[in-house]
Amino acid sequence: MAEIVFIVGRSGTGKSYSLKELDPTTSLIINADQKHLPFQYKTDWSAEKKNYTRTSDIAEWMKLLHYANSKDGEHIQTVVIDTLTREITDYTLSSGFRKKDGWGKWDDFAGQIYDLLQYIYNDLRDDCMVFIMSHPDLYDDELLGTQRERVAVRGGLLKSYPPESFSSIVLYAHVKPPKIAGKAPTYHFSTVNSGYNSAKTPPGMFPDTFIDNNIVDIEASVRNYYLEKPILNGKQ
Repeated sequence: MAEIVFIVGRSGTGKSYSLKELDPTTSLIINADQKHLPFQYKTDWSAEKKNYTRTSDIAEWMKLLHYANSKDGEHIQTVVIDTLTREITDYTLSSGFRKKDGWGKWDDFAGQIYDLLQYIYNDLRDDCMVFIMSHPDLYDDELLGTQRERVAVRGGLLKSYPPESFSSIVLYAHVKPPKIAGKAPTYHFSTVNSGYNSAKTPPGMFPDTFIDNNIVDIEASVRNYYLEKPILNGKQ
């Protein structure tokens, strides 16, 4: 099965910038937000090169995953979906969805997300890794009597069975303010649950509570943790 890594964070917290060092010859970026990436990318990433596309249509995502799973796409080791939040927003606010009657449309919507995750886990090649970016959402945890963050979703089914429950690795984007006035903040991903979010990673996978927001390093750590002979950027 392929591995899914969720990266959760609000806009401007370093999620997309973490893609900067990805190898364009072994990666596929699905830009669901359909805005420019926060670094110069057009020389190496394009639809013509079959390593970059702009779409929030989950049916198109499935086609791209099938391509990555085919002989023609066997060079792809890393897939990025940036962001799941945009797909949810575009789908549920579309006129086609709003015109449908009944609660069944929400079941169909949740089923599409479920089918996506199941395909990644059950059918996508074992040497692939899929990073799913998302914005967080606050909810009331009645058991703890406080508010917590989780992957932002819409509809009762997805709130009962949140997408990140399908993964063992959920990182939260964290911005540390500068210690000296006038200096830039630093951007990290949190590997440990703060008690107020859904972050989680297996013990020993990452050395620190806060790690650099670099997907290449994160992928290497995950592969080295799970695989006897890690395959990364075409090398063992």
